[in-house]
Amino acid sequence: MSEKNSKITKIIAYIGTILVWSPIAFMIVTSIIGSIASQRFLMDILMPAELFLIIVAGTILLLWSAIRSKMMIKNISWTFLIMVLSLFGSQALAVLTGLAHGDTEPEGWPWLLVLTILAIYNLTVLIEGLLGIKLIKTIKKST
Repeated sequence: MSEKNSKITKIIAYIGTILVWSPIAFMIVTSIIGSIASQRFLMDILMPAELFLIIVAGTILLLWSAIRSKMMIKNISWTFLIMVLSLFGSQALAVLTGLAHGDTEPEGWPWLLVLTILAIYNLTVLIEGLLGIKLIKTIKKST
């Protein structure tokens, strides 16, 4: 890979990583501010799901950078697939169980199952962000 292509690939990886991490950062910052203001712990665990399109944009850039560098393509792709499936799975399950419409109280196994699948989504977002950091380091080492 030429020096110019390597720089472009690194820039794409940096932007993608920043985009993937930004919903997590927003969640943490708003949690700190909200917790201080209310004097009790608050955290919007739905924020990464609400900012899904930002994460998708970042992941697409990471995947593009991985393809350009021919590194970590499978890791980024599989994590992205699990991320999308878990988010849409949690939403579908919330609709099917009645949690999404308020027909079912947020308790018991339906609530726990939806939260577990949502936690898997949040974990894959975190993993994708870590993969972005690893991709940047790997690209730097190869140049």
